[in-house]
Amino acid sequence: MKEEWILLNKKADFNEICRKFNVSLPMAVLLVNRGYTQEEEIREFLYPDIKALHDYSLMKDVKKSAELIKKAIDNGENIRIVGDYDVDGVSATYLLFTAFEELGAFVTYRIPNRVTDGYGISTDIIKEAIADGIDMIVTCDNGIAAKSQIEFAKENKMTVIVTDHHDIPDELPPADCIVDPKQTDCDYPEKGICGAVVAAKLCEALYDIYGFGSFIEKHLDVMAVATVCDVMDLRGENRAIVKLGLEKINEKSNVGLTALAEECRLKDVRISAYNLGFVLGPCLNATGRLETADAGVELLRARSIGEARAIAKHLRDLNETRKNNTVTETEKAIEQIENSDLAQDSVLVVYLKTCHESIAGIIAGRLKEKFNRPAIVLTDSVADRSIVKGSGRSVEGYNMFEEIKACSKLLLKFGGHPMAAGLSLEKDLIQNFRKMINENCKEDLTDIPKKKLIDIRLSLSYSSCEFIEELKLLEPTGKGNAGPVFADRNVTVKRISWFGREAEFLKFELTDSTNVPVTAKMFNDTREFLEAFEKNFGERELDLAFQGKGSCKLHFTYSPIINKYNGERSVQIYLNGYMFPRASAV
Repeated sequence: MKEEWILLNKKADFNEICRKFNVSLPMAVLLVNRGYTQEEEIREFLYPDIKALHDYSLMKDVKKSAELIKKAIDNGENIRIVGDYDVDGVSATYLLFTAFEELGAFVTYRIPNRVTDGYGISTDIIKEAIADGIDMIVTCDNGIAAKSQIEFAKENKMTVIVTDHHDIPDELPPADCIVDPKQTDCDYPEKGICGAVVAAKLCEALYDIYGFGSFIEKHLDVMAVATVCDVMDLRGENRAIVKLGLEKINEKSNVGLTALAEECRLKDVRISAYNLGFVLGPCLNATGRLETADAGVELLRARSIGEARAIAKHLRDLNETRKNNTVTETEKAIEQIENSDLAQDSVLVVYLKTCHESIAGIIAGRLKEKFNRPAIVLTDSVADRSIVKGSGRSVEGYNMFEEIKACSKLLLKFGGHPMAAGLSLEKDLIQNFRKMINENCKEDLTDIPKKKLIDIRLSLSYSSCEFIEELKLLEPTGKGNAGPVFADRNVTVKRISWFGREAEFLKFELTDSTNVPVTAKMFNDTREFLEAFEKNFGERELDLAFQGKGSCKLHFTYSPIINKYNGERSVQIYLNGYMFPRASAV
């Protein structure tokens, strides 16, 4: 895939930042590149604390909701929490259930089954609640768009409180209270918090009414997991939640999260936002994809390490199954694209007959990354084999929701937002849908280079253990606070060699732009790199590089880390991008 490298070139008084905050010049550049130029905002970014969390009372209806819940608890009413099957929904369900239970409520929870129930509160779930004698329903991470369902609940004399964080529809549901910071008349300053944080704010209000201590400070760990896994921007309040939450996770405050970290071989590792998003989070998600999400809630509720370990093992096993299925189906999808006329489409529409519908979105994301094009993966509906369900992931500049909406006459159902969407249609209309969505696409997206933002040009040999330790000031990194991207030009490739259990990774002996020898490694797309190297320099130059006699120059993007082995620390350079000198580069 072609890449376009863009060097960020923001201006500021870097020397003054270095002086005031005792940081290196590259670190000052990284701060400015992330939009932090004023002294107070830099200080808040570098040293976030609990004061960065906004007062719950600013959130519309949160106090009213807490008072209604207290009344229900005091009157011995039956309360049911209705959550969602992803990490955010599981976390929000856990937080509400924990608070209500501690306050003496008669409370149960219900998380929809992804396949049989679909997303959010349904009429059938409300009918279950009626049959169970439920007096009050509290939703979390869903409900804001459930107008007809909540109308049905109100017709049956239920009190309904909606807590959600999704966009506000044209018509609000007739709930007794709606707690969602995205309401236009809500004064809460941070609109981009996840559903679990919204739920935690309600719990904090309840604790205040009852005269308890801080609920939020006790549960920052779970709030952090949800914030990272629901891909919230890691700025302001969210950054503080994750930073402080990671400290609690590393203090092993939650037995379930501790057991899951151990099961994922992170027992002696300091947990980072990366670990939450790419190791622990997928395990919590797997139960909602392949079974029901109840196991995720029960893991977080576990009181003994023995109980927690049994659940954690089950979740990890489920995630391994999910990963294997994802790899298999992704390979099928890539083969289907590369060996058919799909490769010429601007919008990839792939039908995978045997794919479990719960992983279609993951595969669509993989295809989007590989081909840098919008991708929609369709698979047979479990409930009705004459229907296919699909999930799509988009690229910047292509509004997937609006483009799918333009094909609505072919669809049974659709929904989503510009970067991701879901849909269903009759199986025999797949080709019609593929044709229509591509004909509607006004721009050729088949050869658009992927843009990579470069923070700073920095020689490979600049990285020291001290500098890498300083980079930790940027953590937690993720959406809205990207990790640093460095580039070095005209690096000489002296030697290339294979390593790894199956010789699938590449090791490089390089001379950087300052003529200092450096060792580096590449873990992704290694065969693609070698093919590109041979195409640009020829087979002889590739052979010479494998003999340790190479002299070709490339531009690389890279990330430095500290490698620890036998008590010794050393710098390790990971190469994560490359460009040949004849191409345009930073």
